[in-house]
Amino acid sequence: MSEVEPCKERFTVVVQLFAAAAQVAGRRHVLLEMLPGATLQDVRESLLIIHPELAQLLLISRWAIDMSFVSDNTLVTAESVVAMIPPVSGG
Repeated sequence: MSEVEPCKERFTVVVQLFAAAAQVAGRRHVLLEMLPGATLQDVRESLLIIHPELAQLLLISRWAIDMSFVSDNTLVTAESVVAMIPPVSGG
């Protein structure tokens, strides 16, 4: 008899979209369901599935979690607020 893997409880992450990302997606934030142990890379991949039109911006945007810039291997939690910050121009 094989063991059944226990159901992993998902959690919701808020991804804030700014500037061109918000315009392209037509919204200022997205809610994503993630599994425990998820990283920013997992968030980026999930966002791409929901909003493939963001593909180009995903490559050139900076990412922050709780107002600090982070790398793709940073863990996210249910309390995390993730921000996608595309390049902006202005002075």
